[in-house]
Parts: sequence; C-alpha cells; structure tokens
Amino acid sequence: MFLDINEKLVKIQEQLRKKEKYQGQLNEYEREWESIQETIRQLEKALQCEEKDVKRLEGISLASLFAALSGTKEKKLEKEKEEFVLAQYCLEQATLTKKDIEESKRQIENQLSDLVDIENQYENLLLEKERLVKASQSPMAEKVLEMSEQEGILQSKMRELDEAIDAGEEVAQLLDETLLALKKAQSWEF
Repeated sequence: MFLDINEKLVKIQEQLRKKEKYQGQLNEYEREWESIQETIRQLEKALQCEEKDVKRLEGISLASLFAALSGTKEKKLEKEKEEFVLAQYCLEQATLTKKDIEESKRQIENQLSDLVDIENQYENLLLEKERLVKASQSPMAEKVLEMSEQEGILQSKMRELDEAIDAGEEVAQLLDETLLALKKAQSWEF
C-alpha cells in the first residue's frame, strides 16, 4: 500500500512541478504578447508613414515637384518603396509572431487546465499516507514515510532536470539556426 501511494505521490509531484513550469511559461508568453502588441502598433505607424511618403512622391505635391526638378525623384521613390516593403514585411513577421505566441498560450492554458485540481489530489494522498502510518503504529513506519517522500522528491527532480536538459539542447539548436538566418540577412541589399 505504501509503495502504491509513493508512486502516486511521485507522479503528482511531477505534475505540480509541471504546473509551476507551465504557469511561468504562461506569464512569459503574456509579457511577450504585450511586447509584440506594442511592436505591431509601432510598425503599423511606420507603415502608414512610409505609404504616405510613397504616395507623396508618386502624386502631385511640392515634394514630388522638387524631386522631379532636381532629378532625384526616381531614386527617392525607389528608396521610399523599399522602405515601405521592408515595413510591410516587418509588420507581417510581427503578426505571425503574435499568432505563434497566442497559439503557445492556448497550448499552455490547456495543459494547465488538466492540472487544475492537482494540489488537492496531493494533499489527499498525503493524508491517506499519514493515516496508514499512524494505523501501523510501527516506529520504523515514520522513518520509511520520510525516506519515501524524499525519494519521490528526488525522482521528480531528476525527471525535471532531464526535461530541462532536453529543452536547453532544443533552444541551442534554434539559436544556431537563428544566428545562421541573421548572417544570411546581413548580405541582403535593398
């Protein structure tokens, strides 16, 4: 009976740690979502400004007239169009990032909903285990209870460390890929 309860406690301790980890991730996604929202607002303003610059040079205006008379209209218009396309691209990328963040948030929220009552389950198991120890009235039962709790905690921490190592390796790979993409982007010409 003790072994069965200990196994359940180990599993629940893992789930408690996962819940804590998921909550931390959700908080981080919330911060990222707020940040990307601000970035999108700024990029939308920049896009509007770039669009106005292009229209101003394409249309009939003093700026267009002066640029035409000085012979720089085509060059300025080309530059403004490039800036417009770049602003449009950045906005699209930020919007995609926002969608990715929202999807990640939904996934974490779903995982958290599965663990909503885990604290109560843990407390109930501990109470059941305590009841069994008291019922056995053995002097060794207390020591066994204490050691089995420590074992469960250590097993849970080992699994968590393994997960952290796997996640770290995944992040390292993504960073390498991002660095490679940034190096390629340095060579782009507009």
